[in-house]
Amino acid sequence: MFLRWDWIDSWAQVLGGHVQPYVVTARDEQERLVGIAPFHVTSYRCLGTLPVKVLRPLGDIDSGAEYPDLITSNQEAETVNEGLIGRLLDDHRAWDLIWLPRVASWTGAAARITQACRDRGLRVRQRPHSFSALHLPDTFDDYRLQLPAKRRRRRWNRRNRIFRDDVRITQCRSKDEIDDYLSALFELHFRRWQRRGQEGSFRRRPFASAFYREFAPRALEQGWLSIQALRQGGVFRAVQIGYRYKGTFHSMQEGFDPDYLPGVGGTLRLAVIEDCIERGLTTYDFLGEHTDHKASWLAEERFGRDILIAHDRPISHLLMASGIWPTGRYLRPIPDRLIP
Repeated sequence: MFLRWDWIDSWAQVLGGHVQPYVVTARDEQERLVGIAPFHVTSYRCLGTLPVKVLRPLGDIDSGAEYPDLITSNQEAETVNEGLIGRLLDDHRAWDLIWLPRVASWTGAAARITQACRDRGLRVRQRPHSFSALHLPDTFDDYRLQLPAKRRRRRWNRRNRIFRDDVRITQCRSKDEIDDYLSALFELHFRRWQRRGQEGSFRRRPFASAFYREFAPRALEQGWLSIQALRQGGVFRAVQIGYRYKGTFHSMQEGFDPDYLPGVGGTLRLAVIEDCIERGLTTYDFLGEHTDHKASWLAEERFGRDILIAHDRPISHLLMASGIWPTGRYLRPIPDRLIP
């Protein structure tokens, strides 16, 4: 879903003129589009001084996007990927590095990309990246019984206590409701993290909330959007947003009232999992790294790759040999080239 035009265009609309697209396409002998390499150019500084031009996936910054890939049909992926990488190599002066974080391995994406790059003589460095996903059973009762008995009792006791307090689960079903649900999400998310002395994603990165407001109506129109809330007497006590796409629920963000009853966030998550099962979805994707908390919901760890690609240029050799990644203090993006 993070490669769909609706996602990328929403992201570009919020960024305005600050995004510099770098998109390569592949066509067959009949001029039919068979592949897309959807990148944008980002300016970095190495050690605060040395300029570095990095290609990153379109739609990736502060949006929550994961699983970047080259866009091809499954039947022609190997040939088309090699062609796209070859075209990028032909224009090697336009970039120094290609940075692809959080690439999925279980889809074959990581292997396809690295093989195409190595076939073209590019240098590739990888590191494992942990992900977390819950494989959904056929019924909610099956899921409930799979939980360890002690954990199951605790969660259901909290759930029963909360539902005695004039509580109901609601879903955002129209564009007119989106603003109320998102505003509640942003506020509850902030209050939750404020207790830990932090601001949370939406206060720290205002672009993220602007992107959510831009994309949510499009996702609703496409049938992807899921914003569910636990409300007590009409008051939002917990909100969770995610997207349903091709059998998977992508859990994006959540917030809950830290001053309300214990277990309010978990009670809403149970309701979302139940809704996913009833809709016939097969996977609840937590996104992000695997944690003990996610494992407590029976999520299983799966692995992908962070991939850094370089060609034969002095700056690229230096960065690859030094082991620097575009996520630390030595190689950092220039902020005003990313976010307005």
